[in-house]
Amino acid sequence: MRFHRLALTASVFLALGSVASAGSLEPALQAARDRAAAQTDLPVIIQFAEKIDKAALRREARRLARTLYPDDPVKRKKARRKILRKLLVDALKTQAKDSKQAVKSFLKANKANRKLKLLWARNSVVGDVPTDLLDDLAVQPGVELVKLDARLNGPSPTEATGAPTFWNLDVTGVQGLWSQGLTGAGVVIATLDTGVDSTHPDLGPRWRGGNNSWFDPYGQYGSPADTNGHGTQVMGLIVGGDALGYQIGMAPGAQWIAAKIFDSSNQATLSGIHDAYQWVLDPDGNPATDDAPDIVNNSWNLLGTVNQCNQEFAEDLSLLSLSDIDVVFAGGNYGPDPETSVSPANDNSVLAVGGVDVNLDVDIQSSHGPNACNGGIFPHLVAPGDNVMTADRVPIYLNFLSGTSFAVAHATGGMALLKEAFGDASATQLRASLIQTAVDLGPNGADDTYGHGLMDLPAAQAWLASQLGGQPGTLALSESSYSVDEDVATLDLTVSRTGGSSGDVSVDYATADGSATAGLDYVATSGTLDLADGEVSGTITVTLLDDTLVEGDETFSLDLSNAVGADLGAPDTALVSVLDDDLIDSDGDGVTDAMDQCPNTPAGEAVDVDGCSDAQLDADGDGVTDTLDQCPNTPSGETVDGDGCSASQLDSDSDGVNDSLDLCPGTPTGTPVDADGCALGPVDADGDGFTVDLDCNDADAGINPEAAEIKHDGIDQNCDGYDLTIDITRARYIQSNDRLVVWATSDLGDQANLEMLVDLENGNTRGWTLNWNASKNRWQRTINNFATRFSLPLGVTLSGAEGSETSVVEQR
Repeated sequence: MRFHRLALTASVFLALGSVASAGSLEPALQAARDRAAAQTDLPVIIQFAEKIDKAALRREARRLARTLYPDDPVKRKKARRKILRKLLVDALKTQAKDSKQAVKSFLKANKANRKLKLLWARNSVVGDVPTDLLDDLAVQPGVELVKLDARLNGPSPTEATGAPTFWNLDVTGVQGLWSQGLTGAGVVIATLDTGVDSTHPDLGPRWRGGNNSWFDPYGQYGSPADTNGHGTQVMGLIVGGDALGYQIGMAPGAQWIAAKIFDSSNQATLSGIHDAYQWVLDPDGNPATDDAPDIVNNSWNLLGTVNQCNQEFAEDLSLLSLSDIDVVFAGGNYGPDPETSVSPANDNSVLAVGGVDVNLDVDIQSSHGPNACNGGIFPHLVAPGDNVMTADRVPIYLNFLSGTSFAVAHATGGMALLKEAFGDASATQLRASLIQTAVDLGPNGADDTYGHGLMDLPAAQAWLASQLGGQPGTLALSESSYSVDEDVATLDLTVSRTGGSSGDVSVDYATADGSATAGLDYVATSGTLDLADGEVSGTITVTLLDDTLVEGDETFSLDLSNAVGADLGAPDTALVSVLDDDLIDSDGDGVTDAMDQCPNTPAGEAVDVDGCSDAQLDADGDGVTDTLDQCPNTPSGETVDGDGCSASQLDSDSDGVNDSLDLCPGTPTGTPVDADGCALGPVDADGDGFTVDLDCNDADAGINPEAAEIKHDGIDQNCDGYDLTIDITRARYIQSNDRLVVWATSDLGDQANLEMLVDLENGNTRGWTLNWNASKNRWQRTINNFATRFSLPLGVTLSGAEGSETSVVEQR
């Protein structure tokens, strides 16, 4: 009877905001279409615009739970979680019920029937679509975006590294919880990985079993399997037992389920991963049964997202968070350099874990912060991730491995023990318990190497015991300032609840303009954030607007007020810095000034990639465009041939002597000649101090190996094989957040391989390598806490194969 009532209410939770009238094609899909042959299909994901109202779902779940158990807060809390999960799945399926049919009808009308799959959790449809129908598909009613269903490479099998001491479990403090009889009993853990070898004696008995405990989005394996080994290795550290004489797992009493997101060729698709997250929400496909896991482990990342904020899976992770499911991610193996956070581990709704070795020093490959999505601490904490013992595929059985894939498994298993000890603890409480009680390592306080420190399970258990008391706690923003690139779609700001978590509480919030303007730079946001009994954090999402205006970095703020049921603490205001990513285009030809070789193109004229129109490409006015002109400096008035050469310019053997005067017209290329064009010994024809065998142009004294290079003139003055085209488009130090930002462009594009030396106020210099940003067509490097770590930056010099360029650092 109760669930009948819930089903009747599910349909009211579709968001009523306006639906986009026309969608768009993702740039990566446009590029793939341009490369594809005509009349071919491309795998795509069709995203529809309609979204559910998550806040309304939360309110309705609280109301129904209060109605069912008005006088029993413990039962009310458990019922709220179960009710919310059912409402969520029902609402998502209701929202998406017509999307697949809409795409099917469109394809049928265009005589292109194709097999389609519905991703109801994302209101998306997956399938192969003919390239000539993509533009029309994107403008169908309700379609928001059509993007390429890209393929991703999976993790490589990890090789044995030699047997160390078995240190990794003890250093987490797990023995203290085991001594209380805690093993993770009653807790279910899911992994998204390469699968699990269920024939392993330490893993097979811990599989939950049934048709709701294994998922292969590619339909290759009907029961648990692992063709790689990585997923088996990860699962061993989470729930592995001691059947082989060694206790290898953190939570041997827990049960596991798994989604094999990497297929038999060790590749994944974006849609396959979306499908797996959808399965986690409702493993048996029946919203009336609550069979979702408590924790989801992710020991993978999206390649190419180092120091990038890729939000491909942000909505999936948000739905899991709404369902009170903890999501844990490996922090990435891209250290030891700073600014190496990866996606989705840098998503605001997950716990990111780095790795340490037996000496509790950070593992050399463990990624460092700051978080590329919000400028915050990354990773959140660290756990053992170097030479740790775990399971492996049969017949290997055991192995010793390294990497954050295995560090995060310790945190996942530790969460399972805490969940058994505190069955009513929410996902946010479990996550906060590990962060708040981590043992500080490295510099004092949280940092971008160790995060908040090493996980400490006994301390986390004590923290949960104190938090689950009767105090409502204090509400405040987790950070007082955020910084985010303009092209990041959304920014999540976290409100934390400390000092207690009893009862339902709320706080109002609103954005306010600074130098940034609502409606132009971001979407104004206001409302009330509700935290239910037991919840210790919540998220406020602000949408950013990426324009093409050159306006510099801008700021706005978000303010908290009117806390109800709890105190309002500090900080109650966060300043958000939006970092501008646009460059100047003075003549409006679509080519930025830094790249424009013809800066005064008349309005409306089509230009090439260098910003030059046809009318601008005949420098000598001989009627032959520069791209075809073999003699670009023809004297005015002389008649030329089809190559743009006049009689006075023709030199067939390129010996520097005009054909009409050349007595030796067949001189081999590069051979020194006399005034008659006949060969002689090595000479310095142009008198620049370099003989013809050393000089790349012995007819021009301004061109030699020691000549100064002139930028953007298309001439290689110093004989290094390149014209100098490096332009430093931004060299800025932002004092407010101690950040150095350097951008540069080069005609060599991603082949420029730029390196940077920074002149410091203390007289020293420091060097870094710049990173290529393909979407912005530029080289860039952002270094946080710069003056604190090194000294005030005064100037930068960028160097590459084509030479070097120097700029003074702008102080802001």
